[in-house]
Amino acid sequence: MHRLAHTWDFLWRFHAVHHSAPRLYFLNAVRFHPIDLAISTYAPFVPLVTLGADARVLALFVLVSAVHGLFQHANLPIRCGPLNWFFSMAELHRWHHSRALEEANTNFGQNLIVWDIIHGTRFLPKDREPPEETGIAGMPAFPMSYLPSSRRRSPGPASSATTKPPSPRPTPPNFSSSYEHLSPSHAL
Repeated sequence: MHRLAHTWDFLWRFHAVHHSAPRLYFLNAVRFHPIDLAISTYAPFVPLVTLGADARVLALFVLVSAVHGLFQHANLPIRCGPLNWFFSMAELHRWHHSRALEEANTNFGQNLIVWDIIHGTRFLPKDREPPEETGIAGMPAFPMSYLPSSRRRSPGPASSATTKPPSPRPTPPNFSSSYEHLSPSHAL
């Protein structure tokens, strides 16, 4: 499902919120658009429920995934060595959040890296360090807050004569045209 969120422009519009963070730290594990969060949370349940997993197994899966997600996005120099061939930890996942599309379109595994190994998208170069800068390059107008810029408090009446009027609200990005070239699917 995660790879589909990178290759299908419709889903990328929602998943881009997660990748827009300019630095990688543990709170990125919960930085999602509500639609992306709903899809990425409930999609893994389908095979588990189909296979007959009971509520305890589902609860354990949620707990492990949540804790793993915090470590996966942590800005800590965790070296996992051979475990990087099984789990998608911070060492691998940092490359997935790279600003360079050829690096970002790798390491899609949420908890395990096995599908990336099978599909040839596992990426952990030995000849260089992981990227320091993360996020989506070329998106300066991407909203970085839930509050619109027009909700800024205006100064009191005493200072209104000397204060400049507020700048107009920026136009929200039009993903279908101006940011289309930034979609990761174009690099696959």
